[in-house]
Amino acid sequence: MIEDWAAMIEAMSQGVRALTHATPAVMKTFGDMAKAAHGGSALDAKAKELVALAIAVAIRCGPCIAYHAQGSVKAGASRAEVAETLGMAAYMGAGPSVMYAAEALAHLIQRPPYRRRRRCSGRGSRIRLFHRVFRTVTGGRWMLSG
Repeated sequence: MIEDWAAMIEAMSQGVRALTHATPAVMKTFGDMAKAAHGGSALDAKAKELVALAIAVAIRCGPCIAYHAQGSVKAGASRAEVAETLGMAAYMGAGPSVMYAAEALAHLIQRPPYRRRRRCSGRGSRIRLFHRVFRTVTGGRWMLSG
């Protein structure tokens, strides 16, 4: 875990400067996009920084977290506002996992396990081994019972 966030921001700032020098047109476009995202009047600067912080946490971007945590404080976010934002980010990070898990279970319900077929080598042997291990671990159940 990184503990020196100020050092991370400084190191990334140097990297971004080098990238700007190496790809000026790309980074100018990125800068223009940042200005446009920070423009507008529907959300204030604090709300925009809190949204950016939540997204940074959800996508697990350490440097983004450092930049937007600092930006949130500079924009006037309180400790409670940042904490609540981080709670929502954690929820949204876990929420999609729940949705994908539900889809995986639905797939298993719709497509029952392979049926036993004649003995053969190769893939069939691996499938039989999987089923033998699966029955041992789960008692042969394919669906969770309530």
